[in-house]
Amino acid sequence: MKALLSLLLISVTFASVAETRFNIIDFGAKGDNQTLNTEFIQSAIDKCHENGGGTVVVPPGQFLSASILLKSNVTLFLEPGAVLRGIPDIESYKNKALVFAENQHDISIAGIGKIDGQGDHSNFHSEDYLNGLPGRPHAIWLKNCQHITLQNFRLINSACWCVKLQECEYVTIDKLTIRSRVVANNDGIDVGDCHNITISNCMLDCGDDAICPKSDSFFGVENLTVTNCIMTSESNGIKFGTGSIGYFRNVSISNCVIYDTRLSGVALEVVDGATMENINIGNITMDRVNGGIFIKLGHRRGEKTGVLKDINIHDVIAKGIGLWKPDTINNYYKPPKGSPLIGMTILGLPGHDVENIVLSNISLQFVGGGTLEDATQKIKDTPAAYPEYTNAGITPAYGINVKYASGISFNNIQLCYIEKDLRPAFYLNNVKDAELSHLKMEVTPETKSFIKLEDAEEIFINNCRPVAETVSFLEFEGKVNGISVFNNDLSKVKQAYLSGGNARISEIKVK
Repeated sequence: MKALLSLLLISVTFASVAETRFNIIDFGAKGDNQTLNTEFIQSAIDKCHENGGGTVVVPPGQFLSASILLKSNVTLFLEPGAVLRGIPDIESYKNKALVFAENQHDISIAGIGKIDGQGDHSNFHSEDYLNGLPGRPHAIWLKNCQHITLQNFRLINSACWCVKLQECEYVTIDKLTIRSRVVANNDGIDVGDCHNITISNCMLDCGDDAICPKSDSFFGVENLTVTNCIMTSESNGIKFGTGSIGYFRNVSISNCVIYDTRLSGVALEVVDGATMENINIGNITMDRVNGGIFIKLGHRRGEKTGVLKDINIHDVIAKGIGLWKPDTINNYYKPPKGSPLIGMTILGLPGHDVENIVLSNISLQFVGGGTLEDATQKIKDTPAAYPEYTNAGITPAYGINVKYASGISFNNIQLCYIEKDLRPAFYLNNVKDAELSHLKMEVTPETKSFIKLEDAEEIFINNCRPVAETVSFLEFEGKVNGISVFNNDLSKVKQAYLSGGNARISEIKVK
């Protein structure tokens, strides 16, 4: 009797599972790459939703479609060999996306099939090479949805952004492969004003920013983790901004590789009044990334100036900063921007410092090539500019440049270059309450100093061992106060410090 009951239970279970699967073929869809299947796929989704939820199956084949609406409790499952392909007609996308959902919950796209936006079609192109036609559809756009899973599938050739998340909560993105370098605005994953998001184990090859948290409302971005991802981009690898109205808080980014990237590997940008805080970034490897790390507080719009504070960046290796070249094999590529002589920059605003930033265990190799004249350059103040690492212009230091910052710390930093560079390794301007410890900095015999301080105060420098008999350890310019240089081995440098013509130096402690 017990055995019979068990068999009945198993039969009922399998029947329930079978009833929750809806194959789009059964609703009239044809995978012949000719039939327009929008209506058939939508019918399967609607039926699945009305039935209480389940799985809509896209079997092997090439299924053309315009906008489809994903609904609550529905998983869109792409079987091996399945291709959901957008049609190349902008006017057919009523929701400006191939897959769209709004105000839905418990939705998923999964499987190891493919979504192809056909953004490489000429219908999506325009003479405006860098901006493209307006109104092009995203591949996936999920708006004000909760409990979302995107897993395993491959997404190629979006006509605009690949994955757009807008005011969503509880999002898991895992094991996606995204390759989209066919038209303007080919962002990989855009996280707009979302809470509780995990992005992991993804591979992204993008014509624009690979992963881009942004805030265009006061909902903000909160509780975001990005881990174990590999990315390459025609713009930035990981970029916070440019939209930055609400806030960015409680973020962890770890174990990522970023390579062949035209702008910054990691960019933290607040220019519209947002607050950015509690950001932890570590175990990052970069290669041929032009901007390296870029941090900027600006004031582009809005009544108030934002806040950028409490940032921890650690365990970063970056080689070939400034060596990126356009991938001209692709039909769509962006030209170089800016000079390879732009070092890493951390920029605040007059009266609005970036605060409490810690950088530790970091090794940066720059392309080099700077001259003594380049070392006299001033970092540009561009508060209202569109934020990119090129805002600073050619930097006075080949390595790390900081302007308008307080409570900043550098520990165990290694800086070097490929080509001979006559600029110092560090430049601090309008910086107060800073600590520099265990620095290893390459300089040439013609360089004036390892570190240049301009209008700086309360700077503590310790445990460094510079080696260059013709180079001064420190160079001062402007008003410099409260400089403490302790526990350093300065036996192999020209002198402890070099005073600029206008420097008024007091309370300099060297031991």
